[in-house]
Order: sequence, then structure tokens, then C-alpha cells
Amino acid sequence: MKRARPELDAQQRAGRALLWDKNVNLGELADAQAARVKNKAYVYGTEPS
Repeated sequence: MKRARPELDAQQRAGRALLWDKNVNLGELADAQAARVKNKAYVYGTEPS
């Protein structure tokens, strides 16, 4: 397969860089996690009518 498509390695690396190889800002990640609002266990019908 690699002999038939020698560009395959470069395409796979480009796809990985697009989706996975990202620099993570740990400060922003911690802020986002701290700002999350916890969901109720069952969102439908938990409020008194």
C-alpha cells in the first residue's frame, strides 16, 4: 500500500497534526474546568411543578 501511495505518510501526519497534536494551555484548561456547572442527575422533572 505504501509503495502504491508514497504520499500516505505525509497525509497521515498532516491529519494527526490537524486533530491531535495541539499545545494545551494548562491555565485555560483549569479555568474551563472550574467554570463548569454540575448537571443534575435527572434533568427532566426534578423541579417541583
